[in-house]
Amino acid sequence: MTEKEFTAEFELDLYQDNFRRKFYELSEEAGIPKELGHSHILRHLRAMELLKSGIQVTIVQNLIGHAAGNSNLNSHQHGK
Repeated sequence: MTEKEFTAEFELDLYQDNFRRKFYELSEEAGIPKELGHSHILRHLRAMELLKSGIQVTIVQNLIGHAAGNSNLNSHQHGK
């Protein structure tokens, strides 16, 4: 399969609202552990990236939709 064919197939799957199924499939192929191979992990990854780049916790909380004082965001911030 060429890169263009892969991209076209992947875009079609996204268009058909199969993102989660495709994410699980690609995660497994990439060897990502099952406990990390879910689409929600992308929110946490983005939060960690934003915090590591110096964005204030309150701004990150607003962006990803967590309430103030969320322990997950606080643990991401302290995990620098």
